[in-house]
Amino acid sequence: MHRFDRYLSPTHDNYVEPKLRSQGISCISGHHRAELIRLALRDSDWIQPSRWEISQASFVDFPEVTAWHRRYLKQLVSSEISAEVAERLRVLYVCGADHALRCGLTNGSALRWCDGIVAIGRPGSDDPKLHPSPDPANPLAFVYIERQDPVSSSLIRSLMLRGESIAQYTYPQVIEYMNAHGLSFHRL
Repeated sequence: MHRFDRYLSPTHDNYVEPKLRSQGISCISGHHRAELIRLALRDSDWIQPSRWEISQASFVDFPEVTAWHRRYLKQLVSSEISAEVAERLRVLYVCGADHALRCGLTNGSALRWCDGIVAIGRPGSDDPKLHPSPDPANPLAFVYIERQDPVSSSLIRSLMLRGESIAQYTYPQVIEYMNAHGLSFHRL
């Protein structure tokens, strides 16, 4: 029996706001980003939103966010299935390739807080560090996947800043919510 739980966790405002502000761009609050994620995943049967990270009093870095999800999942699996199955649980951290490079995650250093890294790159990402030699002891230590489409939060922000449609990159219910709440990005 295999069980797969997947969570999409919006980053805390204390990280996102200064990052975007340094680029001269406004930020959509974590409350709204969490709701946008919930709406985007509304019909998904394979991934669900997690509000744990944005509900913290301040920014919590990704190792702690991953560790919390690991503890949560182990407890859930232990109570719903068995402690034995919970001990075999593997937690993979999925992130953008740019984040994996910036944080040095391609060398297996993350294995103290997760069982592997899956880095998703934009088309044309060809940094050699994204293609390390596989670890025969743990083939999931670092896995790189190159996206075939160009969608990213940076692309969506860029389109919105130019007043262009994002309809081909997101769900109608997301756009409806953004319009109903006057959410957009603008230059500061």
